[in-house]
Amino acid sequence: MIDARRLSEGFHFLTARVYRHQPAGSPAVFADLKKVVYVDRLPPSAAFDSSHKVDGSADEVDLWFRSVDFTAERMNVFANPGGETDAQLLERAGDGQGQLERIDRALFKARLRGLPSGENALVVVTTNLGGTRNLQRLQVTLP
Repeated sequence: MIDARRLSEGFHFLTARVYRHQPAGSPAVFADLKKVVYVDRLPPSAAFDSSHKVDGSADEVDLWFRSVDFTAERMNVFANPGGETDAQLLERAGDGQGQLERIDRALFKARLRGLPSGENALVVVTTNLGGTRNLQRLQVTLP
């Protein structure tokens, strides 16, 4: 028996080897059974990773975000959303607005235009494989 309470968040790969009883001295007969288990107890978490000026553009910047717990399936970002409520931002994310490009398993990228230097308010909506969403408000300083 596996106690799933001891498993960390994310994917786990389990293999069980099943043997068939054979007479003594006979070769072993077995089969491997493999299963993937996805543990999801917490909302997905994201963090700002870095910013990169886009070569040849005066007002575009690439913003990179990291899935802290490696469970993010999708991320959306909204810059300086003003007075929009969490519900409005979640609805926009659900409509596909502000969707980031996935770079690797835990890294996502957004190309934004017209952000001022200095403090910017970013809202990141992270969605994991199970459909759980988390909205985070981050303060990011851009060069």
